Amino acid sequence: GGQQPILAGAEGKVVHAGPLSTYGQVIILDHGDQIRSITLGKYKIHVKKGDQVSKSQVLGYTEGRLRDGKIYFEIRNQDKIQETYPLLERNWLTANQ
Repeated sequence: GGQQPILAGAEGKVVHAGPLSTYGQVIILDHGDQIRSITLGKYKIHVKKGDQVSKSQVLGYTEGRLRDGKIYFEIRNQDKIQETYPLLERNWLTANQ
């Protein structure tokens, strides 16, 4: 139980941090090259719009047990949803570093 940290998958800039429509809390990170990651669900945000974050930096914490509210994560390239696992396995953003 308890709170679980939500970590940034890669470095980027926070372009949205807060509630969005009916999705709950939403953090959108811009990673450059038209790649963005989106994390939404029931959690407490610990970053603000305009922040630069590093890979594995804490973005926020879940409230209570995860089964009480799922966290949804997606990666978009030019607003097209990407398959997450292949991108992560290929170190999807470390190629530019």
